[in-house]
Amino acid sequence: MKRALVGLLAVPLVVAQAYAYPPRGIDSFDTTVTIDLCPQPCPCTTPMQFILQGSTAVKRGDPVPGPVETIPTELVYLSLVNFGIGVSEATGGSDPGDADDPPCTVAAPGPPFGAGCSPGSIAQVTPGMDFPADSFFDVFVKISIGSPMFMDHYTNVAPIRMAATINSIPSYGHSFASTSGCVDFYDTGNPMGPPVLSLGPMVVQQVFTPAPATETPTASPTPQGGCPSTPKTGCVPATKSVLKIGYDAGATYKNLINWKWSGATAFAQFGSPTTVTGYELCIYDDDVLSVQVDVEPDNTCDGDPCWRSSSTAHFYKNRSGNADGVRVVKQKDGGSIKLKAKGSSVPLSGGPLPFADAVGVTVQYSRADGVECWEAEYPAAPAANDANKFKDKL
Repeated sequence: MKRALVGLLAVPLVVAQAYAYPPRGIDSFDTTVTIDLCPQPCPCTTPMQFILQGSTAVKRGDPVPGPVETIPTELVYLSLVNFGIGVSEATGGSDPGDADDPPCTVAAPGPPFGAGCSPGSIAQVTPGMDFPADSFFDVFVKISIGSPMFMDHYTNVAPIRMAATINSIPSYGHSFASTSGCVDFYDTGNPMGPPVLSLGPMVVQQVFTPAPATETPTASPTPQGGCPSTPKTGCVPATKSVLKIGYDAGATYKNLINWKWSGATAFAQFGSPTTVTGYELCIYDDDVLSVQVDVEPDNTCDGDPCWRSSSTAHFYKNRSGNADGVRVVKQKDGGSIKLKAKGSSVPLSGGPLPFADAVGVTVQYSRADGVECWEAEYPAAPAANDANKFKDKL
């Protein structure tokens, strides 16, 4: 019996005193969701209850004046996991990282059924008074079940409406409840076939913590990401780690960065690389930035998706390497990260080796949106450090 799970969530928003709603922006949240999943199409007769945790993000457009002031919204990011099930927001809609790109407005399922859009709205209950306000989202999601090598995917064709009356923006302590009744889910590998699973009533309890705080756009949006010149503070430390660097000025195709990290981290902290989450590997020599390697989200590598995700792991594979030579990335539940970059594109030009290494070498692996980072600090006196190689471990 195939099990699936469907996630959802939605986070509401809204604003400040009468006719004082904030300008457009993007709000991110940690999220807990309770759902009833059925292993058969509607009507749901044998529901199984699951509690999922992860992250969500909602985009707000500019307030629209009128007798009843409203705000267009869109669910632009969703990543929920637990019990071997993964739920993500359907691909499509507006740019999830650009607050100046207006929220999409036409509800549409993700591939293979449509372009993907999970729109919503916030509206004053009483004209001229910001709160209470009615908020809703028409949500489309992808449910992933199985291992990274053998994974089934399901999506809904009819939207799941999540609604709540809210009193703040961002909104905390509210519960969004589905009002759509039972909703069928279809196997994306057989889009013309009958529905396979269904989702019954569910509740999104907003046990939310900002992650990060509300973003508001500037006249010229500043791209996220980029290694800082010195190490960040507050990164998750490694319990074990290995760093290997190889450099050959005469045969740059041999250039290599191989990094492994183990430590205590929750799988949801990695975000959603199949949609919006990119990463940076920053290597510091005596607390001064020496090497930066970037890994982009989504994208296509060798004719296939670069990233593949399950409920317990994210895998990146690019046989020819990306712009920085990255060929393999593995991020696993339970706390492990592996990154391998190889070839002439690896950014070692100019020969950063040997490192000065008077204080030590620090490696930080960060989400490009700045939400999370992981680090390993290697003390001075490594196992190897010359013009062609560096090797150290914790």
